[in-house]
Amino acid sequence: AKSVLSAAEKLKDVKQIAQVKDFLCELCWFQGRFRDAVKYADESLAIAERIGDNLRRRYTLYNRGWVGWRVRPIADATADLEIAKGLAKES
Repeated sequence: AKSVLSAAEKLKDVKQIAQVKDFLCELCWFQGRFRDAVKYADESLAIAERIGDNLRRRYTLYNRGWVGWRVRPIADATADLEIAKGLAKES
């Protein structure tokens, strides 16, 4: 995944960078690296918001919500999941 991220960064493909960082969030989540997962989710979300990619926002907020309750306040994790749910309803 890191090599794909490097390739996307070299190409300056911000949409792909956001997607790979979201995938890295999931990978870290499954590995139990929750703080790293949240870091990647934050980076992915910042890019998705900047470029207006609501699909990526939805996926990333969902992932950050599920992993976030382990290392963030439960209210923040729940808020992420509620926003993701709202974005899913809109699409």
